[in-house]
Amino acid sequence: KNRNNRIGVYVRMNKEDIAKMSWAEIQEVMKTYIRIGTWNKLVSLLGKPLHVIKYEYEMEQMSKRREV
Repeated sequence: KNRNNRIGVYVRMNKEDIAKMSWAEIQEVMKTYIRIGTWNKLVSLLGKPLHVIKYEYEMEQMSKRREV
């Protein structure tokens, strides 16, 4: 029951929410979703894997800091 609720939590997240997660948290989420067989569904709903979203967000933030 609890596991299924977590799927909804990550689907409702935006890139800023995902970017705030630590890399360890992202790895844990990935492991959990892969283990229960819903990783592809999560990626499909988000548009990209969590680690890609976090990486792109961090690169975007770095480039903004360079422009200032």
